[in-house]
Amino acid sequence: MRDDEQRHVLDAGLYRELITEMRHLVVDMMVQITTEAIGQYSPESQMQLVRTVEPQAVSVAFRELEQAADQAQVQRFYCWADEAGIAVQHILYDVDDIRRWAKFMQGASLNSNEEQALLVLGRYAPDHLSVPQDIDPLLRTLKQLRSNTDWAICAFGSNETACLKRAVELGGKARIGFENNMYCANGTISSDNAGRVAELVTELRGIP
Repeated sequence: MRDDEQRHVLDAGLYRELITEMRHLVVDMMVQITTEAIGQYSPESQMQLVRTVEPQAVSVAFRELEQAADQAQVQRFYCWADEAGIAVQHILYDVDDIRRWAKFMQGASLNSNEEQALLVLGRYAPDHLSVPQDIDPLLRTLKQLRSNTDWAICAFGSNETACLKRAVELGGKARIGFENNMYCANGTISSDNAGRVAELVTELRGIP
């Protein structure tokens, strides 16, 4: 969600209004919200947002939630989301993130066996430029520690399409769009979000 000045905002009322409207327009599509802190929102307010909205799905940056003063509260949040049937996608930026998240999950008492991770490529690389090789150390660590996790990647810059194609070839999923990147593989700026999706779909043809 964004406010009137197009700034990222965690507002339960706005989220609920948007989700209600989307259920009329795209009845069968799952809607996932995000709790991104952008250096402004506390772990406690992020978790409270999810409790208030009760979405079908939510993405959370694990490194943000683990900053909570009361780690037992984070454990309770995960248990609550699990019991409520809310699909949680864990945003993981590097190998250290994966290791800390895997350790946390080992100690969590969750009923669901479904784990989702979004591996972010190149977030801290020069100019945020991702390359397909960025997947290798992240995926290797994830497979070693949480082998059953359903994973996807997102990437930045003109290599986004190549990175996402590589993820699919390796058995993962892809998140694509202007939230991360506006550039096509040839370096031009896409006219719209649909153009980014169309380029990826073309590249994925023929992959089993």
